[in-house]
Amino acid sequence: MSFLHYRKIFYAFSGLLIIGGIASLIVFGVPLSHEFTGGALLEVEFAGEAPTTAAVTEALKNAGITSAAVQPADKNRFIIRSKPIDETLHQEVLERLRVLGNGSMTKRRFETVGPTIGRELRVRSIWALLISLIGIYIYVMTAFWRTSGRFRPSVYALVGVATLLHDVVITAGLLSMI
Repeated sequence: MSFLHYRKIFYAFSGLLIIGGIASLIVFGVPLSHEFTGGALLEVEFAGEAPTTAAVTEALKNAGITSAAVQPADKNRFIIRSKPIDETLHQEVLERLRVLGNGSMTKRRFETVGPTIGRELRVRSIWALLISLIGIYIYVMTAFWRTSGRFRPSVYALVGVATLLHDVVITAGLLSMI
């Protein structure tokens, strides 16, 4: 089977995936964790039998936290991510979780990240991405430096970086829909 015979179909399919990925990123945005947007992370462990994720979510709602992400980390542990909370609300959440665990709950860690730190982390991540793309470009260009043929080494490097961006845009677009 000659794949080159169907190359226009594959180009069109790839183009549709890229356009769909970019559109998804525009419509849904980039899904950023609390490290980038600012928020709180609480990890708790229950000594006895752990409650269900729904029960932990309900306890958080009763404490006044409606938009928290509750993730089971182990059979007895939960990681809870939410918007920034003050110390009073933090203590109330801990008390409700202790009641939920019949007093057998311990706090493993509690972290808060402010929006200023999140903004700085976002800028540094973008710089890291750009520097890594430039590094990949330089590496591929030097790897193909002595090749003779139809294209110059800079073209191979540009195609390699474009392929990398192609994959990242499609993957990020799919993740933004989740």
